[in-house]
Amino acid sequence: TVTVNNGDFEITAATGAELNITNYSDVYDAEEHSIGVTNVIDGDTVYYSLTNNGTDWSTTKPMFTEVTPGTTVYVKVTNKNYADRTGSGTVTITPAPVTITVNNASKVFGEDDPEFTGTVVGLIGSDSIGTVSYSRVGNDEEVGTYEDVLTASYTNNPNYTVTVNNGDFEITAATGAE
Repeated sequence: TVTVNNGDFEITAATGAELNITNYSDVYDAEEHSIGVTNVIDGDTVYYSLTNNGTDWSTTKPMFTEVTPGTTVYVKVTNKNYADRTGSGTVTITPAPVTITVNNASKVFGEDDPEFTGTVVGLIGSDSIGTVSYSRVGNDEEVGTYEDVLTASYTNNPNYTVTVNNGDFEITAATGAE
């Protein structure tokens, strides 16, 4: 009489390849950016979260366009044949530089100030820093050259760091009566 006691056979999840998560860090360019995830194998499902609480995982990779000061993106990879793998990466987008150069201007003593002008360089696409207004600091009216008194005002846009190169203003002598 032979009695066969069957044994159990278990297949456990293998350890998958270690995730390679690359951070993204660069200057604002109005394009979408995110972390990179590599060493993903067939059958993997990659989940992303902006919190590390494990309740808001999504297969949609979060993309960032605006300036972001070091946002952590959490990653979880599942596969029925491999143990879950987790990690995180950081997305940092810093403000792009914009330069406003105020043109030098002049007027003849006794006349009204001219309309002040300048140029804006560095905005991307249709981005804006609002209406740029050029003005003179101070109300000097004597003949002379006044350095760096022509300036610009604008609306703050967090995607840009704005530098204003002030202009000079000259008041020249009026011609005397004949």
